[in-house]
Amino acid sequence: VRPPGYDTVVDENIEWKLDRWVEAKRAKDFDLADQIRAELREKGIEPDTVRPPGYISPMDKETERKLDLWVEAKRMKDFATADAIRADLR
Repeated sequence: VRPPGYDTVVDENIEWKLDRWVEAKRAKDFDLADQIRAELREKGIEPDTVRPPGYISPMDKETERKLDLWVEAKRMKDFATADAIRADLR
């Protein structure tokens, strides 16, 4: 028996949530990671199966760097910088 979500087909929104889940874990934002995991599980997707430990995102390094800066700006409560980075990423 395969775990839930093993062969689930995911759409773009689910892919985005899975990527955010991985990023939240890497940033040690465990509250956010737990929230995203719960949302995915409600949809029948087991993130630990779809994005196992050691998963390497296909995201380019520059985007990943900007996301790291965005997380750091939010943690430092520098919301103007965080908003500017977010606007750039969109």
